[in-house]
Amino acid sequence: MNQRKIGFIQGVCYSASMMQRANMDAERLLKESGLSVSDIREYADDFDLEVLESVLAEIEETK
Repeated sequence: MNQRKIGFIQGVCYSASMMQRANMDAERLLKESGLSVSDIREYADDFDLEVLESVLAEIEETK
């Protein structure tokens, strides 16, 4: 995984966590990003993961 891809993952997760805090559709952003849940869990910042945990669980359930 190169730094550019890691930065993209972190940026998407930051945006999604901000959306989740504002009661917006963070799940849709994460799904449309094409990122795997495993990559998100590995590379996203811990703070963003805390906010997104319920969203990630829902994504995993729908697979």
